[in-house]
Amino acid sequence: MSKDNLKPDETDDPQKASEEDAVTPKEERRSLASEGALIAQQIAEARKNYGEWGAQQVIEAHERMSGQ
Repeated sequence: MSKDNLKPDETDDPQKASEEDAVTPKEERRSLASEGALIAQQIAEARKNYGEWGAQQVIEAHERMSGQ
C-alpha cells in the first residue's frame, strides 16, 4: 500500500499497526468484567430455575470452555 493512499490514522508499518490495535489492560479488564457479569447472570438464572445442580452445571460448562 502506498503512503499516498493512507488515511491520516493508517500506517503501512505492521509493528506500529499492531501496537495501535493492541487491547489495553483497561479494555481487557472491562471485557473480562463484562464476561464475568454474564457468567454470574447465567449462574443465577440456572440456580433460580434448577437449584444448585443447575448452577453447578453452568459453572462446569464455563470451566470446560475456558480450558480449566
